[in-house]
Amino acid sequence: MNNFLKGASLPAIIAASVLATMALSADGGGGSTAAADPAGGHVSGHVSGHVSGPGPQRAASQQAAMHQAAARLPAAGADDAQAFIERVMAQAIAAGDYHHAVDAFDRFLALTGDSVPVLIARGYAFGRLGEPDRALADLDRAVVLAPRNPHARVVRGVTSSLKGELVNAMADYTVALKVEPAHAAALVNRAALHAAAGDAPRARADLDAAIAAQPANALAHYNRGYVNFASQAYDAAIDDYTTAITIAPGMALAFNNRCLTRIVAGRAPAAALSDCDEALRLMPRNPDVRDTRGFVYLKVGEAAKALQEYEASLALAPRNARALHGRGLARAQLGDREGSAADLAAGRALDPSVDRQFAAYGLPL
Repeated sequence: MNNFLKGASLPAIIAASVLATMALSADGGGGSTAAADPAGGHVSGHVSGHVSGPGPQRAASQQAAMHQAAARLPAAGADDAQAFIERVMAQAIAAGDYHHAVDAFDRFLALTGDSVPVLIARGYAFGRLGEPDRALADLDRAVVLAPRNPHARVVRGVTSSLKGELVNAMADYTVALKVEPAHAAALVNRAALHAAAGDAPRARADLDAAIAAQPANALAHYNRGYVNFASQAYDAAIDDYTTAITIAPGMALAFNNRCLTRIVAGRAPAAALSDCDEALRLMPRNPDVRDTRGFVYLKVGEAAKALQEYEASLALAPRNARALHGRGLARAQLGDREGSAADLAAGRALDPSVDRQFAAYGLPL
């Protein structure tokens, strides 16, 4: 339902926050954090995902371009290396394939030797490929070469988070912020760790600081919306999600969360359903979006539509306790007592607190 730290949402959000603000500077110090993602776009692309690629022919031409650029750059300066990194990452994002990016960075490093920004970029690419150990090898090397480079610390922190090494991640974000106190990516990611630990005040403080440093950081507004939702500050949450959507109109989970917040707060059910429709359009195969839609239909008394949404959610993620419980409630309203009892029991087996979660939002058994 409301996404920030649940299920598969955490890796997507954390990875997005780094790419949205990471400036892969060649020096070992602070550098600017105002850069957008290497594709020149907003964070929404990485939260929503790049589902469609450019086709084999275009991907092959992009790979050739990366190789040619890598061969030309050994004698180039830091600015040219930075441009190369941004071009390679933009092509990887457009293609939805980071293998070619790794290949291009391999060639660059083979010709030039160690380069901190290229090691950071290759480490990030390995992370996107689901190879955290190879990512950490590059990022550890980058930190050895440039221990005060905040970007190396943040990307290593992200990679550690994806491995569940949250203490190491927190240490890296803290070092990054000592070097550059307004580093938005470090603030956003540290806020995620504070929120995971149940420390809403510290999470909000970091997100406030990130927004002060980078007002157009959609992810910071989105995550602050979650913190406000968890604190039952629903109007503030809606405002934050709205700002995130204004900055990044393709941020599907912001539409999803604004939908849920509106319905929980009793605000404009028609607008809530419109938000859920847009979230589904942007992420048609996301089980959390379907889960949220099922919840909304339960709240507005449309059990048959709720059942359809929960069925769709469970087809994508069969072990979702919330979807099982919601389907159980929908079945009960439709008179299927046996099916309802089975779903409710299955949901409780996965998450004993699921009854309380629904009851808190006005849907008791």
